[in-house]
Amino acid sequence: MTKKELEARVAEMETKIRHAEDVLEIMNLQSLYNYYLELNYCERVPDLFAQKYPDVRCEICDGGVYEGLESIKRLWKMMGEGQTRTRGFLGTIMISTPHIQVSKDGKKAKAMWHAFGPNSVPATVFPADHNHQDQLTAIWFLGKYNNEYVKEDGKWKFCSLQVVVFLRTPHEHGWLKQPEARQFALPTAVCKPDRPSTIYKPYHPHGFNVLLPEPPKPMD
Repeated sequence: MTKKELEARVAEMETKIRHAEDVLEIMNLQSLYNYYLELNYCERVPDLFAQKYPDVRCEICDGGVYEGLESIKRLWKMMGEGQTRTRGFLGTIMISTPHIQVSKDGKKAKAMWHAFGPNSVPATVFPADHNHQDQLTAIWFLGKYNNEYVKEDGKWKFCSLQVVVFLRTPHEHGWLKQPEARQFALPTAVCKPDRPSTIYKPYHPHGFNVLLPEPPKPMD
């Protein structure tokens, strides 16, 4: 093997090692976010976002899009307060099937996970009337994380966090009888989103369902 060939081989290995390290750090970042949810460390979630990047945003199910770090801080402050006030709250979301695409320069990435978990949250169970709404309910959550990341000061951070919901179904009824039993609702007077949700198309038992979005493609 010539010196030139050896240098090329070393450069290739260094690129592969860097890519593997990037993928592992992104996976750990996503997992840390999910652990923060179940521990109700909502006030820590904004720290996982890029602090210097101007286009950070967060979109949770049907709750609208929060743009900029200050909006994201306001969102997660209200999220934490709501969970603290809900006796019996359970918000465990397990992630699987990671699909991660890192840019060639190692500065940006896109990734997708399946999200599934048992939750105990206020929900409206079918059939419901005005006296039986928003009761603490055992539900199954199924959806996707469709996220973008940037490397800031050598560390991976969220650029965009998007939670896509397919099911929020009561444990007793199942997704054929009631696929959606909950809406993402925060006081709009103090926590109004900057714009409406961009993707909200939950599973429907009478439809030919396409559970978008598609997985991210390789980045240039």
